[in-house]
Amino acid sequence: MGLPLAAAAQNPFFAAGNLAVLRLGDANQALASSGNTVYIDQYTPGGTLVNSVAVPDGGANALLISGTAGSEGGLARSLDHTLLTFAGYNVDRGAVSGSLANQSGSAVPRGIATVSAQGVYTLIQTSPTVYSGNNIRGAAADGTNNFWTAGTPNGTYWFNPPQTPKSVQTSGGSTIAVRTLGESLYFSTQKGTAGIYTFQGVGLPKTPTPTNLVFATGPGSQPAGFDLSPDLTLAYVADQRTSSGGGIQKWTNSLGLWGLAYTLSTGAGSGAYGVVVDFSGTAPVVYATTADGASSSTNRLVSVVDTGPDGAPAVLAVSGGTAFRGLDFVPDLNPSSAQSFGISAFCRNGLVCWTNAFSSGICTVEAATVPEGPWLPILCSFTTSSTGQAGLTPPWDTAFYRLLAVDVSAGNPAGFTNLTRSYGNLHTVAGSGNDPGADSVNYWKGSFEGGFATNAALSRPHIALADRAGNLFVVDKNSHSVLKVTPDARIHTAAGTHASGNGPDVPAAGTNVALSFPNGLWLGGDGVVYILDTGNGKVRWLDTNGVLTTLFTDSKGITTGRGLWVKDDRTLAYFSDGQNVRQWTPAGGIQTVNNPSFSFNDLGNFIVDAGGNLIVTDRGANRVYLLPTSGIDAGNPTPLFGNGGTGNVVDGTPAVANGLNQVRGVWPVPTGGYLLGTDQGCQVLYVDPAGILRILVNGQVGAHSGDGQWCYSPGYKVSEVRSVTMDAQANIFIVENDFGYVRRIDFLRLSP
Repeated sequence: MGLPLAAAAQNPFFAAGNLAVLRLGDANQALASSGNTVYIDQYTPGGTLVNSVAVPDGGANALLISGTAGSEGGLARSLDHTLLTFAGYNVDRGAVSGSLANQSGSAVPRGIATVSAQGVYTLIQTSPTVYSGNNIRGAAADGTNNFWTAGTPNGTYWFNPPQTPKSVQTSGGSTIAVRTLGESLYFSTQKGTAGIYTFQGVGLPKTPTPTNLVFATGPGSQPAGFDLSPDLTLAYVADQRTSSGGGIQKWTNSLGLWGLAYTLSTGAGSGAYGVVVDFSGTAPVVYATTADGASSSTNRLVSVVDTGPDGAPAVLAVSGGTAFRGLDFVPDLNPSSAQSFGISAFCRNGLVCWTNAFSSGICTVEAATVPEGPWLPILCSFTTSSTGQAGLTPPWDTAFYRLLAVDVSAGNPAGFTNLTRSYGNLHTVAGSGNDPGADSVNYWKGSFEGGFATNAALSRPHIALADRAGNLFVVDKNSHSVLKVTPDARIHTAAGTHASGNGPDVPAAGTNVALSFPNGLWLGGDGVVYILDTGNGKVRWLDTNGVLTTLFTDSKGITTGRGLWVKDDRTLAYFSDGQNVRQWTPAGGIQTVNNPSFSFNDLGNFIVDAGGNLIVTDRGANRVYLLPTSGIDAGNPTPLFGNGGTGNVVDGTPAVANGLNQVRGVWPVPTGGYLLGTDQGCQVLYVDPAGILRILVNGQVGAHSGDGQWCYSPGYKVSEVRSVTMDAQANIFIVENDFGYVRRIDFLRLSP
């Protein structure tokens, strides 16, 4: 047990990029439920057979798989790409009469096995108890002696040789295929609600763990093998049905909401057993083994370039009296094949350039006065492509520099850890908290003007936005003003007179124009500040020279307010008004964006995404919505995050399944996903591009602590989060607490 056997192959090594296909039988064996010899065939992407690894079908290391059970024969590459993993029955071929699956585990132990990158077969472990009297179907591994199996009953087991296998699936009892991706284990099932599932919490399951439905594949579907893109935005599912509906389902994920795009055909009257996808190109290339209803003794290996629903399958190979089942890419001989990350240029003006960075990552620039160090981080930058650059603060010619790159993608097990470690300490940058914080009370005093911002009492501030020069603008509702915190940490009035009123609409000095309960703010790319002057039903704009002008007036008034967005050329604006989102254009005036049949409950802040759609927080509904502004779905909100409840957030689970207690803050993260702020939940949350929710900053009602501490350290640091934003340098700003505080999280890795 556990001893490697030499592979029967012309060449014992796999070639990177090729396919591995699990085949049953050798054309001289009749396919039988009593078991057939297992082969791992290596094919080029074009369909040329390179070599085969023959799995022993007799002796202590024998492993058979039923030649007629279409649910068996799953094959998966390990998380570290060094192994192929599969499962079967540890018995000699010909020793069993009748179905292998019907045999007890004591008579026919179930086993897991691997084939290494050198083409070496190893029987890893057998068990006389798991799946006794039933099917073992497939296995997955992380490459560090952890294995997970699929079968029935009891679904998923964890193997960690030489320990006794443990059942880890607490709900459902029949799994078809199992696959590792990042920190998560996924499986397919055809029982109950057929679909793709994962396990709750963070990390690959090693103890009994509840499961979550990722998406249901539809009534009557028969999901078998599946593959997911590294960023968890695409999924392809093999549907075994040979009747209508079979083939390869394509699913797309928009912020945790999965939808069926279409089903790719594998041929008339044909479904699919296994599927693996090359996601590296513009159009994914899908490889599948077919389930052909016309014959039980032959099927095909096909490929489809996914350019749309009409993609036609190309036949790469025909099994010819044998049976193709699972497939994956071959294990890597040299898993670390990425090009080196490093500095590509260092210019005289202090611009440092890099190459081969992560496409969803963070680059940290470190400096030292001598090569031996100590090295200290001086700036961080999100990376969304392989190349990038950052400007250093003078003097830049008196130090040595080096770069650190980390991967923060949703598919990386360390992605969220890398994100949190790239952020530093939490600071209060405005607000003293010295006054009771009652609503509708103005706590502003003339003595605050020009003083340190942390000595000034704020009056229910709602949102803060920082410009590229380091000025922080805070809309302070009950002091009827917009305040500016300058880089020297002092506070100044930027607009408003600190007394409720309705100042002139024509251009005038901002500090001479009275405002009334302003509670929305937007900062244009050109540094212009836009103000939602809620009490006056106006949107005004403050130029960089301090002149304030009214952009438009809503003659019907504006209720509650909060959300505001204005296009830089001032030809389009969106704002919150009670239960509706309004749109303003110079030609069309004011119109309601959401359809009349839908009313929000209590709108919070919103943003506009790259496609021009609105991401809207509804504090009263405890949800975040996607509100399309064009196309056939224009005006129809779709829930993105939140289940409508107010329960505690479960870290590491889908955002759509969590309670977001009075969510009212939202901001996009450069590498995808969003930051959210919950008022009564008292948390700053991160939703990754796959829709998984993580707690970034924790809090509780009445909390205000953690200044000078790492933002992710334990403890309750914030209360009643009103907004969360980022500046151009990706520092995070949080407006929180009825007592009125603005906090900043430095985008700078701590040292050490």
